[in-house]
Amino acid sequence: MASFWKSPVEIYKAILARAQSLEDGTPAKDAIAGYLEQIKFENAAWDLSERGRRVFHPEGETDEVRAHYAGERVAYDANVAAIVARIADTQAAVHRLMISQAVDGIWFAAGHRSQEKGQEIIPAHYWPFLALDVENGTAKGEHGEYRALRCAFLRDVPADHQIRGRVLEANRLTTDAPPAARTGRTATRSQMPRARGRKPLVLERVKSAMLTVDPGDLATMKEEAMAATFHASRDICRRARRELSEIE
Repeated sequence: MASFWKSPVEIYKAILARAQSLEDGTPAKDAIAGYLEQIKFENAAWDLSERGRRVFHPEGETDEVRAHYAGERVAYDANVAAIVARIADTQAAVHRLMISQAVDGIWFAAGHRSQEKGQEIIPAHYWPFLALDVENGTAKGEHGEYRALRCAFLRDVPADHQIRGRVLEANRLTTDAPPAARTGRTATRSQMPRARGRKPLVLERVKSAMLTVDPGDLATMKEEAMAATFHASRDICRRARRELSEIE
């Protein structure tokens, strides 16, 4: 059986493949590919302009000609910078979605804060306070830095695998304060995400999260796994799954 573990880069790419642009609903992956094509076009146009410059002005240029090409260069730089900014905005949006899905328990990560502690599951409610470095596989906050991250989508983990129990245990909220926010303030217990709330609100949240899970996996998911995945009681999870199945 293939391993369910993935690198942070693989998790990012999987989320990117399904994410949509906030502007017009275009898949984010297609939007980035389109922006890269635009950069290629701008580069080709500039190269053509430079070749023409050498062909048509082999013996030197007048001040007017130099001013013309200087203006073209300014326009080229501005166009490319704008496209690069759009790529960065799209990638940042996907990164935020990645963190949001970690908070919702759709995927989880394990890492090392020290050799003595060994590999630890990162609690879902820690993620808003961590700076995730996808490329280097680290997640850093004021409480420490998790290194050598290994990640997985919970839906990919076999229902009877022991890691599910570790994820459930890590995500149980305690009276301990969560990691301090980047502002330097210590988060109080009232600021921590709560597993309970008004049932209609929790029910709708759980139903929305369930829509991101493969229907076949959801149908066979054990109640304990649902509670860990969707951060709600078993009763709420059962009801949410039942109502979704009735809609289908």
